[in-house]
Amino acid sequence: MLEHGIEGNNAFAKTYMPDRNDTEDRQPIPQDKLIRLQQRCIKADDEKRWLLALISDTGMRLSEAVGLSKEDFVMDAKTPYISLKPHAWRRLKTKSSQRHIPLVGAALLASRRLLQKMIVAMPFLHTAMATSAKQIQRVPPQQMDERGNW
Repeated sequence: MLEHGIEGNNAFAKTYMPDRNDTEDRQPIPQDKLIRLQQRCIKADDEKRWLLALISDTGMRLSEAVGLSKEDFVMDAKTPYISLKPHAWRRLKTKSSQRHIPLVGAALLASRRLLQKMIVAMPFLHTAMATSAKQIQRVPPQQMDERGNW
């Protein structure tokens, strides 16, 4: 703080944080559930599901996927891939987040569908997808129909 000309005490300087082992490790989604999700995404055939299919086979963050532009997709390579890089409308979380991501399986199918609909970029979907992700966590399975809609 002093290097920026700000005087004052750090309110957290004497905060005690005990070491606890009460955290849970994130477990991967079981393969059978991932396959079922991908099949439903392809069957539903809409933008939200294409993005879910895209991240399911690439490991991309949701924020990375919704901020893609047409130029990020390299479909004419031997193995099609996404050239993930920062844009004016979406930064990347870390420098190592800039990478080439091969497109296979459901991600390849979803990419083709996204490119058919995409004009230039899809940053407008970020708010809708973030909202959907929050809603998915709160919706009981019995309230969803066979397509996964609620």
